[in-house]
Amino acid sequence: RKDFKKIRKKEVDLKNGTSRLRHISLPRMVILNKNRNISERRQEPIIYPSWEEERFGLEDVRITSFEDGRYFITYATPHRGFGVNSHVLSTRNIKDLKNLERVTSDNTPHSEVEGKDVALFPEKVPSPSTTEIMQKGDPVYGSFIRPNGFPDIKTPGICISYAPDLVHWGQKHILTVSQNGEVTGTGSPPVKRPYGWLEAYHETTIEKGKTKYVTKLMALDLKEPWKILTLTPTFLDREDFRKILPDDGYVEEVVFTTGMIIDGDRTDFHSGIGDKWSVLASFYTEDVDKFVRTK
Repeated sequence: RKDFKKIRKKEVDLKNGTSRLRHISLPRMVILNKNRNISERRQEPIIYPSWEEERFGLEDVRITSFEDGRYFITYATPHRGFGVNSHVLSTRNIKDLKNLERVTSDNTPHSEVEGKDVALFPEKVPSPSTTEIMQKGDPVYGSFIRPNGFPDIKTPGICISYAPDLVHWGQKHILTVSQNGEVTGTGSPPVKRPYGWLEAYHETTIEKGKTKYVTKLMALDLKEPWKILTLTPTFLDREDFRKILPDDGYVEEVVFTTGMIIDGDRTDFHSGIGDKWSVLASFYTEDVDKFVRTK
């Protein structure tokens, strides 16, 4: 404590001018039964830090079920020296997760994406342009990403980036989705629907000096996913869960959706509330489709 300058809710300021988070996030697994009730909580983390940039924790995990049977797990790593970046793991056994593999290439030991909120498309998408290694229209990997902020130029938002191998990302498209908020960011991996790609994302506003997160939905063109078809009003708000979670949590007024699963006539949205709880909200798929397609 002799090195502490100030202790705050989320971080500690040190006398040498640096700051430290008061926590380290490590993802754990919760098993749901067929009725979506919790049947098992596993206390052992499913991923441990393995590289220097991961030593301060692994956050904002997202899982994408890919068309070839693989599951991709993405997560963000906040680091005092490297900033916030994201990484990609793969497996074919989502129930076990003991044999996770790091996505690599011949000259890159593991996939690192500059930014956070990485959410992969569940199948390859057409390359938007021709480069030295990709031709326009070639099937390539696509991912939503929230780039790190650029001071005095642009606040963080949502981009779509493309890669031939899940390692070398580029050709970013900036999506203009903010309606009333200050900052937007990716939510869940997208889901393919007949009318387009369905994506949940978050938007923040400042109300009475406090940051508020809400979940909204958007539909994107199937062949040109950087083209926005529709944007919705607020879909999930912190007040929607006030009766079952009355406390403010670690961070107030936050709904952060990172998972969306369509199971027939039911669509499940998995979200974090107040950076303290994980919740599941279910809707009729037909109602979700109507909501996102209403202009």
